[in-house]
Amino acid sequence: MKQDIQLHYQAPDTRYYKTKEEFDEAVGRDFIKHANQASKEKRKFLVCLSHGQSPAGPYGYILQHFHKIKTPQYIYFAFLNSPLKSQEGLQGIMDAGSFLKRLLRDGFIKKEQVFGRNIEQESLEEYAVAYNDALAEFLEKNKKTGFDYVFLASNPRGRIGGIERNSKSFDSKEISVIVTVNKEKELTTTPHFLLKSRRIAFLATKSDKRRPLAWLYSTTGKPNESPSFIRFIDNVKERMTVFIDDKALTWPEIEIKRETPYGVSTIRVDLANPYRENAKEKLPVVLLIHGFLGLNSFDGLLTSLPSTKYIAAAMHYGSIPSDLPIDDYSHHVALNIQAAVEYFGAKGHPVYIFDHSMGNTYFMMIDQQLQDYPGIQKYLCGRIGANSFFGEEAKHALLGFLDNVIIPSMTFSGNLVEKSVLVALRRVIPLDSKSGVRKRAIDLTERLIAKDAGERSMVWKAVKERIVYLMTNMDSLPHLNRIPIEKALNKVPPKIFAIQSHSALQQSMAFDKQEGLVNTPKWNIPVLFLKSDRDGVAKFVPRLCQGSNVEVIDITDKNEKDLFREHLYHMVHPLHTAQLIDEFITKAENKRKNQA
Repeated sequence: MKQDIQLHYQAPDTRYYKTKEEFDEAVGRDFIKHANQASKEKRKFLVCLSHGQSPAGPYGYILQHFHKIKTPQYIYFAFLNSPLKSQEGLQGIMDAGSFLKRLLRDGFIKKEQVFGRNIEQESLEEYAVAYNDALAEFLEKNKKTGFDYVFLASNPRGRIGGIERNSKSFDSKEISVIVTVNKEKELTTTPHFLLKSRRIAFLATKSDKRRPLAWLYSTTGKPNESPSFIRFIDNVKERMTVFIDDKALTWPEIEIKRETPYGVSTIRVDLANPYRENAKEKLPVVLLIHGFLGLNSFDGLLTSLPSTKYIAAAMHYGSIPSDLPIDDYSHHVALNIQAAVEYFGAKGHPVYIFDHSMGNTYFMMIDQQLQDYPGIQKYLCGRIGANSFFGEEAKHALLGFLDNVIIPSMTFSGNLVEKSVLVALRRVIPLDSKSGVRKRAIDLTERLIAKDAGERSMVWKAVKERIVYLMTNMDSLPHLNRIPIEKALNKVPPKIFAIQSHSALQQSMAFDKQEGLVNTPKWNIPVLFLKSDRDGVAKFVPRLCQGSNVEVIDITDKNEKDLFREHLYHMVHPLHTAQLIDEFITKAENKRKNQA
């Protein structure tokens, strides 16, 4: 497999704002500050404007406060790219063009301060030559090498202006070049010239910016991909600031409703890109079923799976009706999984499941009681089980969880008294049988479920601290992810975590005497297991993963020092995991289409 180029990783200056209003003001004030600094130094200030929704709010703020700029006559404007004939969702907003029109109308600037405004040529090619000449002359005259201030934003697929992934613009040393975007020609500033900018403000609002943000921060970014190329700017922390609002840290989502005997269950599905129901091409859906870490554990896969080939969809277990008996929880989640499979399958998409850890419990239940899940029988085309948890290995799981999650958390957070108690418990557990340990674990979860249980807050606090530490110190998951991870974990009551663990332990007893998948071979869907021999939580059970249609791939990383990270392989190595998913589904789809 071709290795990605590793960045000299230094995260750009990152500023997070809870509201769009705070975001707009922060960007606007930053621009005014740098414009006035240029005025103080008696130098002209060359600004590059982007089109799109993210800069619209800041443009509005700047327009309202433009009178605070001391020497507006020294500010010159250029466009990142020529406006497209039509830009989705831009109706009625303050785009770059309307921003400048307002400045001109209100007398803040003169037309000579806008590059390209006076160029009258018959063709785009002639315009490009004249535009480049004019800008080059200005730069030389004022002893500049690039823009003083750049507003940058990306579309959901990571395109900055006219700069797409692997665009020919990466090969050019010019100021701007003509490229083809959506079958239309437009003039766009080259990456080479953008990297000469004195300051870049990268703006991200709306949930459809979560994926390009991840590409921007990724340590495996490439210099010929958008938006990661701007990370290759020298002194990135000093020269670039990323402005983010709360919406940009979320994924596009849909909600699926399922009627139950106890009330409606709402199933949230996070998507790599906004879902288009009416799309002619029905791409395969990769339905990601999480373990106890929740939806944010799939941020890396949502980022890494190729959007041109798959619809990556991370599914929440779904809301719990208030009257749902605890012992029915696993069946409730399994039916919610079926509802999600049916949602996409009924729309014509081949559906594949990728389940991690505890997610295996639900699939084992579905396999054993397949007649109760006709929707899954009808629409599910394949399944990948990653680091699967088997209940009969509760002893291994509990010891692994204590050794690799909870006890290190106590050390990390300084809770030494609690640590000593847990270390004592750790010494007792190995003396128990497998069934004894599971009973002990079930008793513990029942206490944690009980109202106001004293242990609950302490254990859950330790788990959260360890999870946040691990998830935000992975090469594939930059510090940007800390905010959404913490928010997600803080939203999950410890009681829910206890219910999930209790249900998995209870339900898994039904599989103890099972010799393998019961109905999957008859069902004839392909199954892939990803397993690590060094997994500190989920021990692989070969006899439960047998069948003519079952493949097992060893993902053991012998160089990994943290065994909990072994359990989180898809998070630590999302690119390789995405490659394995791609190879599995490609093979399955070819076979399915040939049989059809």
